[in-house]
Amino acid sequence: MKYSFFLLVGLLATAGSVQAHELGTARHIANEGILVSAGDTKIMFDPLALSGFGTYPEITAEDKSAIFAGEGEFDGIDIVFISHAHSDHFSAVDMIDYMSVQTDVRLVMPKQALDLMKKEEIWYDDLEARIDVLDLEYGHDAVRLKLGEVDTDIVRIPHAGWPDERRASIQNMLYRVSLPSGATIIHMGDADPKAQHFEPYNDVWDAKDTHAAFPPYWFLTNEDGKSILTNVLHAKHSIGLHVPINVPDDLKNSGESYLNVPGEVKVISSHGKEPEDKENQEPEHQHDPEHQHD
Repeated sequence: MKYSFFLLVGLLATAGSVQAHELGTARHIANEGILVSAGDTKIMFDPLALSGFGTYPEITAEDKSAIFAGEGEFDGIDIVFISHAHSDHFSAVDMIDYMSVQTDVRLVMPKQALDLMKKEEIWYDDLEARIDVLDLEYGHDAVRLKLGEVDTDIVRIPHAGWPDERRASIQNMLYRVSLPSGATIIHMGDADPKAQHFEPYNDVWDAKDTHAAFPPYWFLTNEDGKSILTNVLHAKHSIGLHVPINVPDDLKNSGESYLNVPGEVKVISSHGKEPEDKENQEPEHQHDPEHQHD
């Protein structure tokens, strides 16, 4: 009996000491722009915005130079995902230039963003061979896209402000991306925090848990939004994006994780929540953008 007792105690102690496994990192670029690195795979979301309009963090000159050159952390990018064509997320000219110099990168984007690229004088048709275009209407079935070892489920979720026509007409894409490292992440663009947009796709969300969701921050200051993240999308951890330079008080006081400093890094963990000592890694030099809209 004593042996059994001590064996049980030992097993419980071992179980309690199991550490979360680091599956990757998310590094802030600007606004909703992030670099996700996981093993040998690197992907970016909304990396080259035209402007932050004085409200949202903008890309640093150093990061922009490194992205175009494919240097440092931005070497070996596999895929770029664009959530929607608003200029605080996307620059048509910059994306053409980037795809022209980084010739191994694939680009996934809504048709509205591609249409803007094609209007530019510097556009050339050869680029289209490396672009996966999404022309989805609201309510369209989820789309599954496989690029190499990266699996992506894509759903059009209305832009915040729906059903106002100015917002309802925007092709805003939610991407759930599963990486070879085992990490599954969600980037939501400027999604509207209403359950009715998400519940028709419950079979998609129920198929797997998400280690880290990257919602616009208003999901984290809204009970409906938090319920969507936890109970519908099955996100183990959520990290807010689209955070203004002057962080709203309700977000500051929420205790939720967010990114709004270019260069700041968050860990993507198998258990969802980051280890305390890595919860808020910040870059050595914080950038104070000169101009920073939605």
